[in-house]
Amino acid sequence: MIDASHSPSAFSIRIRQLRGHAMLTQQQLARATGIGRVAISNIERGAAKVVSMDFVVGLCRWAATNNYSVVWLTTGQGDMLSPQPATQGDQP
Repeated sequence: MIDASHSPSAFSIRIRQLRGHAMLTQQQLARATGIGRVAISNIERGAAKVVSMDFVVGLCRWAATNNYSVVWLTTGQGDMLSPQPATQGDQP
C-alpha cells in the first residue's frame, strides 16, 4: 500500500494531473483501474489514508498502456509522458 495521507499527497496530485492530462473523468479512471469513483475522489483530495496496491497496479498498467511514465507516477521523477518508441520511418 502507498501512504496517501497528508492532504493531498504528491502522489494524489500526480493522479489528478495524469487524469487531467488524459482528459478522463473520475468515473472513467475508476473503470480503467477497477476501483470506485468515490475512491478516486478520496485519493485525489487526500482523504484516503492509504491507497490499495490493487489500485496502484491497475493505475500503473493503464499508465504504461497509454504512454505515461510509471516512474513519474509513482515517484514524481522524470517526465509524465514515456518516451515514444522510434517508428521505422524515424530511423535513418
